[in-house]
Amino acid sequence: RLTPEAKPAPPPYDRLKIDNLALVAATPNGPATALISGAFSLVSGGEFNLKFNADRAGFAAASVNSVKGAAIIALAENGAIEIDGGVAGDIETASGVARGVDANLSARLTSWRGLFGDGPQGIYGRALARVKSSMLNAAETPSLAAIPAAGAAPVKVLTVKGSIAGDFSADGVVLRLDDGPITLAADRGDVLILTGGGDSVLYQMRGKNGRAGGALKLAGPVASGDAVIAAETQDGAQWTIAANAALKEQTIAGVSLAGLTAGFDGAISQSLVSGRLAVDGLVRTADIGRLTISDLPSKGHFDIKADLAARMMEISPSANDCWRFDRGAFRLADQDLDARVKGATLCGTNGPLLSMSWGGASDYVRLQGALAAAQTSVEMGQTDFTGAPPAIRFELDYEPAANASRAMGEFSGGEGVLADSLKLSDAAGSFETALDGDKMTLSANLSRLTIAQAAEIEFVAPVAVSGAAQLENDKAAFDFDVKTPRGVLLGRGKGAHDMRAGRGSATFDSGDLAFAAGSLQPDRLIPALKGIISTASGAAGGKAEFSWTPDGITSSGAALAKDVSFQGPGVAVTRTEGVDGALVFKSLTPVATDGDQTLRIRKIDLDALDLENGFMTFSLPGDDTLKIVEAEFPWFGGTIGAYNSTMALSGAKSETKLQIDNVNLSDLLAFLKVDGLSGEGTIEGVLPLTFEGGRARIDKGILSAKGAGVIRYTGQIAAAAGQADPTTELAFDALREFRYESLSTTIDGPLDGTLHFKVFFEGRSDVSMTTSRGKQTVQSPFIFRVNIDAPLLSLIDQAAVSLDVRRQIENASRGAPEPNK
Repeated sequence: RLTPEAKPAPPPYDRLKIDNLALVAATPNGPATALISGAFSLVSGGEFNLKFNADRAGFAAASVNSVKGAAIIALAENGAIEIDGGVAGDIETASGVARGVDANLSARLTSWRGLFGDGPQGIYGRALARVKSSMLNAAETPSLAAIPAAGAAPVKVLTVKGSIAGDFSADGVVLRLDDGPITLAADRGDVLILTGGGDSVLYQMRGKNGRAGGALKLAGPVASGDAVIAAETQDGAQWTIAANAALKEQTIAGVSLAGLTAGFDGAISQSLVSGRLAVDGLVRTADIGRLTISDLPSKGHFDIKADLAARMMEISPSANDCWRFDRGAFRLADQDLDARVKGATLCGTNGPLLSMSWGGASDYVRLQGALAAAQTSVEMGQTDFTGAPPAIRFELDYEPAANASRAMGEFSGGEGVLADSLKLSDAAGSFETALDGDKMTLSANLSRLTIAQAAEIEFVAPVAVSGAAQLENDKAAFDFDVKTPRGVLLGRGKGAHDMRAGRGSATFDSGDLAFAAGSLQPDRLIPALKGIISTASGAAGGKAEFSWTPDGITSSGAALAKDVSFQGPGVAVTRTEGVDGALVFKSLTPVATDGDQTLRIRKIDLDALDLENGFMTFSLPGDDTLKIVEAEFPWFGGTIGAYNSTMALSGAKSETKLQIDNVNLSDLLAFLKVDGLSGEGTIEGVLPLTFEGGRARIDKGILSAKGAGVIRYTGQIAAAAGQADPTTELAFDALREFRYESLSTTIDGPLDGTLHFKVFFEGRSDVSMTTSRGKQTVQSPFIFRVNIDAPLLSLIDQAAVSLDVRRQIENASRGAPEPNK
């Protein structure tokens, strides 16, 4: 029975001599042969010569090819052991093949006498292994084959040189570099140099106290930088680790980094690793499939937990920290899509940010977290989006064996402007996506998205959009509903997009939207109409078509009004009734009609005045203006209308002219219903209108008679005024049958304020005069100038008109010259 504490006994001989003893070791991969010669004495020691070779020998985990070696083992009388030898050949392991290994081995140890019970037990001293050359071929070494070319020549051969010395004592063991660093040089120019600490120690263990460490320096066409690692233990079981790395250049798997620094502080016990990792770097460029990433600085602090035996690891952002990306640029060349982000963060949620396993058939990678950005800008051809994107909570699973990914998540919030015309905000929805090899599928549900015009004055009110989308074989299809913020359905749409071509289209159809009191109203759809029109009835609808390519977005549409009536517009119009017409738009962003369009209006009720059976022909050229070709109504036997004018839709200053032609004076005066007032003649005129800031005014408008005519005034007011004053009596007497030769009125002032009227008429009338011959009737010329200042609504009130006319005629007659006799 063996007892470890038992003292070794001397052999049953005191001398040993061996001449060319051949030993053959049979291995699964072939035999290995050794030849031993030498002599040995327990008194004086001895020496042995060892030669060995193998064409191929070893096991599945490791084997040798074409190996030859020799060693001299000298056993001195004092117990010293000296070993000197060398080996050359090829070594194969599961990690790769080392070709042309040429190494020297030497050792200075004590004491061989302890092996025979004649001295202290244990073999102590120094052993040295020096690799003069060893080449690792990339084609035979998986770890090297995985190194990308990264813009340089691919790594084909890696040469290793260096030496390690080991000191063995009763206290422990020390491994250190001997005669310089260990160097690994790639055939394309990469050089990795390993140095130890200040005393060149790589590993030291004394009892339960130990330390390990080293410094790495890398230079080459792919990466350059430095790294330092240090580890300590006080119980022989748990090691604390501190590591720092700073790389100036690095390219891995198509990702080019510039200025990467990383630090790790943690511990390892048996197979368990834990600690904190700090990373700060800049992605200069990265090509991931069709996506190119550039100028992406990032930093973060992460907690790491790993079980090396189970081959599992978890990484989470440290408390109250996230992986931060100050900026970044992204491009899909085949989509002509460019995007930039600022202030992006990737934060943990309920579990680790990254969890993974490796080295097995069921390997996996899971990434989950919350992604947000302060600002982003996206350009797809001529179309752009600027603003804050929605925040995304997601889970992504990757199965390396199947080369398949699955992701799902939710998005919410966000606010930005699309194509300088649409404001998108308050998004909410969910998505699921899968990537099997190069095949990608996606399904998404949009439960909410608010769309509004990006303008100081909104032409269309914000709407809420919801819908669903699917992506398969680079083809996306989607459908959506559009509702008011209160949930009233405004229409439905659908569309498709080709991801590779960057082309797509969408259609929208509102159907007939019925207007009713207490329900859907135009001023809720078009905020600019609030306070201008209300209490609408009838129906309206529209269709829209959109298409896009990498060059930009195009749109078109149509609208239809069916017997639409409403109160207004404004306070001067009591009600507008029976608006009908079909409109065709060649563009919706900006709004532009396809040539001239016509709306027919059954009636405009001005309370005291009705305009009936008119029409308006106009166009919207797409520059925020309304071009009126012709807007005309019949009016007292003639017409009133606006022609060939341009109005600004933005509220900026606009000018047009309201033209009046062939108006029958008799019909006009009859409408006013002033007691005793009538006449004959034809009126024409021009009223220049200025619109600015939602207000309108007449600028020096003029109405005049087309030729001669008659004005008659024989009301009771005239009789009463004549009794009060002879001059006034004469003036009213002339108006009983006044044959004017010219008649004109100038009008100036705001339509929502006081208008200034200057009435001028000149002609003749037969009046009764007292002369030396007594009373007689004479024909006399007269000139009347009447000024009236009154609000427009007051002028429509017939009583106010008649009283004001009397007052002005009385004032005019007091200063009038004597009529010609």
